Amino acid sequence: MKLRSKKWMLWAVLFVTALSFFACELDTDNEGVGEGSEPEDAMFFAYELPDAPNYATTSNINNQTNVPISQWITVSFDCDINPATLTSSTFKVVRASDNAVVEGTISYANRVATFKPTFKFYQSGTKVEYKGLRQNTQYKVILDAANIKTPSGQPATITQTTFTFTTTDLDYGIYFMGSNGEFEKFVPGRSNPYYDPTKPVILYIHGWQTGTSQNNFGRENPFFFYAGYSGLLNTAQTWRSKGYNVALVYWAQWADEGEVKDAEAKLWTVNGPRQMRYRVQDGSYRNLSTTQNVTQLIYEVYRQTFANFTGGHIRIVGHSLGNQLATTLSWTISNEYRAGRISAALVPSRLVLLDPFWSKDGKSYLGGKWTGEVCRTYVRDLITRHGIAVEQYKTSGLGGAIGDENLDMRKMTAFFRIWPDFISSTDQTAQHLYAYVWYVHSINQAATGNYEAANGVGAAASNAQVKTMMNWNFSASAPRTDPRFWYTSGNCTKTWTSSDDYFSRKSGVNTW
Repeated sequence: MKLRSKKWMLWAVLFVTALSFFACELDTDNEGVGEGSEPEDAMFFAYELPDAPNYATTSNINNQTNVPISQWITVSFDCDINPATLTSSTFKVVRASDNAVVEGTISYANRVATFKPTFKFYQSGTKVEYKGLRQNTQYKVILDAANIKTPSGQPATITQTTFTFTTTDLDYGIYFMGSNGEFEKFVPGRSNPYYDPTKPVILYIHGWQTGTSQNNFGRENPFFFYAGYSGLLNTAQTWRSKGYNVALVYWAQWADEGEVKDAEAKLWTVNGPRQMRYRVQDGSYRNLSTTQNVTQLIYEVYRQTFANFTGGHIRIVGHSLGNQLATTLSWTISNEYRAGRISAALVPSRLVLLDPFWSKDGKSYLGGKWTGEVCRTYVRDLITRHGIAVEQYKTSGLGGAIGDENLDMRKMTAFFRIWPDFISSTDQTAQHLYAYVWYVHSINQAATGNYEAANGVGAAASNAQVKTMMNWNFSASAPRTDPRFWYTSGNCTKTWTSSDDYFSRKSGVNTW
């Protein structure tokens, strides 16, 4: 009898040990035995079937109201989960207003599931839309508890299966683009799949954009876009294939003003006519309480983004009003380098002004000076300090009609007049937009001309080539005296592509 008792006790101990080993999946709350109760035979308490286990979940965005649209969403579990059961069907992020599903990727490690929203441009009829989280919008995270399972195959009976959050009403910063329409914002401390700090950069800056906030916060997509005269072009793919990082400065909510001068002022001061207000989805405005203007805010992002840059060449390109931000940003970078606060690697080696806009008349926030006048001073500083290559492209008559022609700027830069005759002269907006269509596509092949042996006009032309065409005497460190030159496309203007354009060199500084 004693031998049998010992064997029975040994088997009982082993059985109880095994049950305790699986306690996480059997009964994490000790609900099988009530508090203070005592079974008739403690050795057999495990035979009483426990209630189904409940697993707690927490999320980094639950009930948050100012979530950045670039935020990665996490859900933490208090027990192990089978990663294969975390899918787009069991882990959803949806827009609260209509349950539209947000695309993204899901990863899992250390009991934490992470959802990374996908941002991507895609064609929708004759327009390009984008997928991804949007500002000023409520979303829900929905978990399918019945089909999210533990490693043993049991349903993870989750205590909370829905989390709600609202995105921030203001977004700005630098986005990097992939080869197939994907794009991702730079976030400090996070690697970006579309940015390689050892490769050169083209950084594009859009201009004034009224009405975009009400249009789902529409974004400029100059490297993957639809233009009525050119069709869909994936020039980001071309630039990346040539070894470039393709980046975009997004500041559209500040640029969303009915009057272009109100947006312009924000580049220079926080105390302009509209201060630092920005537009939200319902068309109303909210004011950002800040002591920094748009240039200063974008510079801070730039400094962090390119802190470890070693790619050797940064080209900053500004279209329309964006030319002013390109100029003020470049000048700020130069000043910060000269003050010893950033590396020389961050100073741009090329500045491109595409159908640039400067308003007329003096500004109180500039001491009575015109914006174009101050921009000229900045460009001169950039050339004399760093030998930067500066080029201008004019494609429409909008500058002289509503703004400052800034003729003295042409007396320093390489100036090109492109005549898009295939666009009706009555459609000045399309001619204005054509400037960036032409330039970003010209990376494929520099346009030719009759002006010199080593010719080439456009993005594919080298920095050295651009400098030979500038109205600047580098040996004297001063603007070129007569003759000054400008270049005009006289032939092959019936197609949108730059590869068949042919430029002629003219003397003087022309106006239109």
